[in-house]
Amino acid sequence: MAADRSRKTGEGVSARGTGQQEKEEPRAVAIVSGKGGSGKTLIAVQMGFELAEYSRSSRVILMDADIGTAGMSFYLGYRYVHNTRTGLSDVILDRNKTYAPLLQDISVPSGNLRYLPVGDYRRINREYRARNPDLAKPPPIIPVLREAIRELREEADFLIVDCRGGIDDESLGVCSAVDDIIMIVEQDPTSFQASRYLVDTLAEVDLVHKLRGYIINKVYANPEPVRRNGTVDFASQCLAAVPVDLEAMRAFLLGQVPAPSGLFGVHIQDALSRAYPAVIRPPAARILSDSDYDKMNVFDPVASLGGVITAIVLLTVGTGFVVDLVTRQTTPRTQAIVVVAVLAVIGAAAAAIASTRTFIRRGAAAYVGFLRRLFRLGRGAR
Repeated sequence: MAADRSRKTGEGVSARGTGQQEKEEPRAVAIVSGKGGSGKTLIAVQMGFELAEYSRSSRVILMDADIGTAGMSFYLGYRYVHNTRTGLSDVILDRNKTYAPLLQDISVPSGNLRYLPVGDYRRINREYRARNPDLAKPPPIIPVLREAIRELREEADFLIVDCRGGIDDESLGVCSAVDDIIMIVEQDPTSFQASRYLVDTLAEVDLVHKLRGYIINKVYANPEPVRRNGTVDFASQCLAAVPVDLEAMRAFLLGQVPAPSGLFGVHIQDALSRAYPAVIRPPAARILSDSDYDKMNVFDPVASLGGVITAIVLLTVGTGFVVDLVTRQTTPRTQAIVVVAVLAVIGAAAAAIASTRTFIRRGAAAYVGFLRRLFRLGRGAR
């Protein structure tokens, strides 16, 4: 299927896959994912803020196209916009209304960021059913989404559209109207399979050529397997591998946008610079390489247990030093504190390296195995 998609897209994949843009022109970009919970909404918002911040001349609009859950509306409504009750729902229920008056300003230094919420999505079914009791025709959601993208694209240099998690008719309607599609992928096999299904669906409706690239989000281990297989299966380039960032997760839970200078923000800038190099420069801060994740993989159970063993050993040794020094009174008390502090620093440095933790864990396992065999031999001798 990947080979079929590559042949189907022809030169379009290679031209867009390099991230080269022949000229600066307004771009409508759909942010999609194979399943929910991928961090798609946070990435879409971060892209909008960074495009407005780093490209001061660009007019940027964020649009929430997730009619079902309105995730972006709830997120931005917490701190950044005052009214999320009006939006696309007003146009769905009254086709005489236009979209530009529904845009709301978001406070950023450049002053070039606006937002179109979903609105009161509960009204759509409630009022539409009241007007059409037989429900012969569904609400005109897909036509409104397409129309909004066409109209707002003329109002901005970048229109970032947050779609629903997964792929459905509404998301396909958005993808048919935008210029580019960026897909958010996670490292687990379920997410990878869902992403492959999304790409296959786009190929079936002749939209896969719009795929600008994919972002691996919430990376906690070496992303090289996902990057390697994704480039083939998704027929597009990997824009960035974004590491797990606790500060970004905390900001999201508080309804805040992560700082552009943070770990999450820097890697999103890296993704934007690959997708739109004529607009966004690569970040000055260092980007994590695939091998860097091997050194910081605290999720490896073997390495984690090695870290616990290291901490227990150091605590025991440090306590012994303190007891010995205090009872003998051969050295000042402050010297004992210094010894414990030095041990703590050494232990922290050792525990921070995954390979060290793994070595300690495996060494401890071998020692425990030796003791068990010795105990069994002793019992057999009796």
